[in-house]
Amino acid sequence: MLTVALPGSVVAIALLSAYNGPSVLTFGVPLGGSAAILILAYFVRILPLAVRPARAALDALGPDVERAAASLGAGRWRTVLRVVLPGIFPSLAAALLLCFVTGAGEFVASQLLYDTHTRPVSVQIAEHFRTDPDSAFALSFCLMLVSVGTVCFGAWIQQRARK
Repeated sequence: MLTVALPGSVVAIALLSAYNGPSVLTFGVPLGGSAAILILAYFVRILPLAVRPARAALDALGPDVERAAASLGAGRWRTVLRVVLPGIFPSLAAALLLCFVTGAGEFVASQLLYDTHTRPVSVQIAEHFRTDPDSAFALSFCLMLVSVGTVCFGAWIQQRARK
């Protein structure tokens, strides 16, 4: 949860200092200005938002359900695929949707890490706001529609999972 507490600029500068040059972790390829460093930044900043609900769902499921499946003859993988995943699916879907909506609007880390070829929509909105506010409003409205559509899609998936 530390990356949620840290400002986006701190995370972005730490990623740039670690991966801007060739590194063993990046197989000798510098990640600065690439889409990979943006994805890594979003992953690092937003993953804790998904871990909390998933952990809560696993704790709510409890070990008794797994023991019951094992006592009925289900193997480990069958228990995970047939019992555990369907039990925590609504929480996982909600967590992933929360991560997507949060990541789509991430601005601070994006502002420091983007390149001309990898400009995120949040940075594009900010740049248009200075020169052409109408297009910034249009992009903001599109981002809002995508967010609302994502939430509605998630609600639909959760309803189907409960049936």
